[in-house]
Amino acid sequence: MNRSATQFAVAFLAVLFLGIATLAAVVGEVFYDSHSDLTFDLVTGLVGSVGQAVAFLFRLNGTTGG
Repeated sequence: MNRSATQFAVAFLAVLFLGIATLAAVVGEVFYDSHSDLTFDLVTGLVGSVGQAVAFLFRLNGTTGG
């Protein structure tokens, strides 16, 4: 696996698992009336990691990788 594919896989998995954790926390707050300070941190982390992943993918646009 080349470096670009490895970085993409790590970014994808991080966003996937962070997204699942964020969704669970938001659902818990909305439907089960639980309040957690962790929800805001998870949403912030998700937005930041997605932003970094998108910036990385736009940098790769039009390059061969390697």
